[in-house]
Amino acid sequence: MFAEVPTQIQALQAKVVSRLLEPERLAWKVFQLHHLSDAPRTRALAYGATILFSTISIGCLQSPARLTGYVLAFRALRPHRLLKINAMQDVLNEPIFYNRQVSVPLGSSVTGRATGSTASRPLTPHDEPLMLATGITKVAHLQAALQQQHPAAFTACLQSVLMTMPPPWRAIATAAPTAPAWRQGLSASGSQLIQNTQTGQHHLAKWGHSNICGVTTTL
Repeated sequence: MFAEVPTQIQALQAKVVSRLLEPERLAWKVFQLHHLSDAPRTRALAYGATILFSTISIGCLQSPARLTGYVLAFRALRPHRLLKINAMQDVLNEPIFYNRQVSVPLGSSVTGRATGSTASRPLTPHDEPLMLATGITKVAHLQAALQQQHPAAFTACLQSVLMTMPPPWRAIATAAPTAPAWRQGLSASGSQLIQNTQTGQHHLAKWGHSNICGVTTTL
């Protein structure tokens, strides 16, 4: 029984920090997210709570000891499942750096793709600092950049990063960006709606200060 106490403590720690992934807005989350996202080596990434899923070193977070324990517990127990992501919107939201799916050979910079190899490591900003300097930290950013004209050196840099990704991700990143997935509308009764243009589903929205505060009902 007493042998299970450390595991129970670890589970409680992971549960606390996992609440950062929930949409509910609470004051304590602001402070926790500040520590996770505002360290010098994580600020430019703008990954927010999703940094919990990354491979970035815990030392880079420069977080208080308690929060560090929470993050370590979350990573140890992995309450999330590491699945292959191939849906377009999910891939576009994926981070480029510290992502297990975006990797380079051990002991090298971005010179080739080693996705799926045991002798590989996740891509980091040190491999391609120009990406971070230009704000390209997610697959969606890379997709937008690939649609534009750039100097040859920067284009080569974009292509090198592209080749570190799994083939399905490369296909999505090189495809032309699609139109926004949501649009506003009105129901027959005059209620404000938002529509998913890909699925056709309408959702009744709660509005406040001209912003969608949350979806309450699916029609």
